[in-house]
Amino acid sequence: MSDADSSPVRFCCDEADADAAVAPTTAAAALRNGAGVEPTMHSASRTDPRVFDCCRHGWCLYPPATVTLEPGDGETPVRPDAATDYVTVHDDRSTAETLCATVETLWHVEVDEGCPVLVTSWSGSFDPRIGSQLVIAADGVRKLAIPITTEETVTYDPETPIAQVIPVPEALLDDSFECGALDEQRIAAIREIDDAMRFYDPYGREYRVEKQPSELVGTDRLE
Repeated sequence: MSDADSSPVRFCCDEADADAAVAPTTAAAALRNGAGVEPTMHSASRTDPRVFDCCRHGWCLYPPATVTLEPGDGETPVRPDAATDYVTVHDDRSTAETLCATVETLWHVEVDEGCPVLVTSWSGSFDPRIGSQLVIAADGVRKLAIPITTEETVTYDPETPIAQVIPVPEALLDDSFECGALDEQRIAAIREIDDAMRFYDPYGREYRVEKQPSELVGTDRLE
């Protein structure tokens, strides 16, 4: 990264790690590549614009080497031996059933004021083991080590995203909200949606036709 770089989100790594670090990619490129994309997410991204936008927003991070984490009482919770250079096991939080660790990406991130990012599991996999982190301008240059809590053996490799870095509008961080009983207008809207779900709607609201009851037809009636 050069001093002239004016991007609001900047990734950098130590010169000594440059050969081992796998460069971040755009999430859009990771989605096109398809490595590690769950089949249901891959299918949904082709038909649902909300899933498509979520999977391709921001950047993806990768581990510098294949890492296998294995909870339990064994003496080798991290495999292979070379991967131990990139993994920190947190013995104080781990148990016989659960392994808590952080996996290095060898990258750091720095963001401008007003441009925070959420570091979380990649939308293409929705890995429930990944812990989320928020990086803001006040953090300065922040190391991108990915926290993982797992109760089963899991493997991460340099070709598959381990995390996604997603820009978050700063206004949302302190945005207010309200909760409580619904008013009549909102109740009516919810009931309208519930009623609409009972109809088959192949063409749009104007052509809704109520579903007809089905019956099991015997083979003698099909001849």
